[in-house]
Amino acid sequence: MENHIRKNNPTYSLLPTDIAGFDSLAELALDLRWSWNHYGDKIWSELEQKWASLRFGEVKVETRDEQYAFEIKVHLNGLNPNAVRVELYADGVNGASPEKQEMKRILQPETASAGTEYHAVVSSTRPATDYTARVIPYFDGVTIPLEDQRILWQDKSL
Repeated sequence: MENHIRKNNPTYSLLPTDIAGFDSLAELALDLRWSWNHYGDKIWSELEQKWASLRFGEVKVETRDEQYAFEIKVHLNGLNPNAVRVELYADGVNGASPEKQEMKRILQPETASAGTEYHAVVSSTRPATDYTARVIPYFDGVTIPLEDQRILWQDKSL
């Protein structure tokens, strides 16, 4: 193992060094550059820069054949639409899990100020007011906790 990794990493002193081949394993384990996939770095950086400028626009709800059809405009302000997921969210009822329905992008505007339109259809077995639109960061395979500050919830008071 290279001395600079050994000297510069305080974790090394906590590991058992009397095992044959330890140096090679420790070097591999402590060199995190090889284990981190940097594919999403650009997306996360863009999210950090533009998240505060995201906002909801017009929301339309229609009842069709025992279903609610939601159309929602989201102003992404130049953020790559593939970096977010727009969902309808409803709290669980009687101990059930929350209901989350991904909204599909139906219109990508030519200008960012026009807003991107999303559409979803859900059952009308519960009131349409139970559903709230939200925008969450999206990266395949990553789960975003409800406590994350980068969840934009639709303000229903407007």
